[in-house]
Amino acid sequence: MPAIVYRKGSFDTGGPQLVGLQAANRNFLEALARDEAVDDLSCYAPERKDFEDFRSQVDRLRPPSTTLSFIPFGDQAGLARAGVLHRYDPFMASHLWQRRFVDQRLYSVAGIIHSISSQPSMAAIGNLVVAPFQPWDALICTSKAGKDAVTTLLGNWAEYLAQRLNARPAINLTLPIIPLAIDCARFDRGDAAADVRSRTRAQLGVGDDDIVVLFVGRLTFKRKTHPVPMYLALQR
Repeated sequence: MPAIVYRKGSFDTGGPQLVGLQAANRNFLEALARDEAVDDLSCYAPERKDFEDFRSQVDRLRPPSTTLSFIPFGDQAGLARAGVLHRYDPFMASHLWQRRFVDQRLYSVAGIIHSISSQPSMAAIGNLVVAPFQPWDALICTSKAGKDAVTTLLGNWAEYLAQRLNARPAINLTLPIIPLAIDCARFDRGDAAADVRSRTRAQLGVGDDDIVVLFVGRLTFKRKTHPVPMYLALQR
């Protein structure tokens, strides 16, 4: 069963600055912990203290039949027992190279795209062109648009290498589209949600005929969302 690359700050939504990566990773990890089909959930981290943080986050959610295990960084035998190593972002290359020194068939490595317009993420994705990526590995794309961006980025790297080395590398990365999930249990339903619209409008002092626009996300044009398309949509 899966081993999760764990760093508390990337799964914790209780800090002073909440970002999408933290919310997405927390929902994924907690849903995985509740899944009765998962008989063992492993934490892949540098220190035992990281495992204690991992345990405190998922222990209350797991069924009695699910065990929690700690796999320290570099333990390739432990990862082989898990079968799959899941990385919470696209920075997969170091894990792929580390596996190559032992046996590339030991286990699969899966990553997921986040903030792919940022310089570090673009570099991490581009590095996969030359990393020992195998058919049993995957970089999960959370939307068709995200996959298109990744494919374009990989193509640009391959074109550069073709010019540099006079040989264009084949790009055989597995890029499944799996949208980010929503934890429905966190939202009111039924009678509790019946008047949420009217209550919220009243709390905000919004009139019955006023138009309300709700935007979710960071207006950070270099990394996330450029505000101009939203302004144009509002104008229309």
